[in-house]
Amino acid sequence: MPAETEHHIGGGIGVAVLLGVSGGFVDAYIFLNVVAVFVANMSGNLIRLGIATGQGELSIALGGGVALLAFMAGVAGATSYIDRRVVRHRRGCSFK
Repeated sequence: MPAETEHHIGGGIGVAVLLGVSGGFVDAYIFLNVVAVFVANMSGNLIRLGIATGQGELSIALGGGVALLAFMAGVAGATSYIDRRVVRHRRGCSFK
């Protein structure tokens, strides 16, 4: 299993702030103008899913649930892909 530090890209605080601001902007814009689902940050979708489920508003819960499932599938796929590349690189193959 690859070490956790091999998955991280270094960067300064400026990069972190820029990513946070851009993610927040994308979330707010899409939520207010396109569809009431958070596309950049999943914690809001989890909260909306719980509240909507508790209130019996299943159509709202469905949107958050689909977003969360798609996010988890993307994380699983990306993790598998990166792990295979790290293992291949350790064996001396090129990183392509």
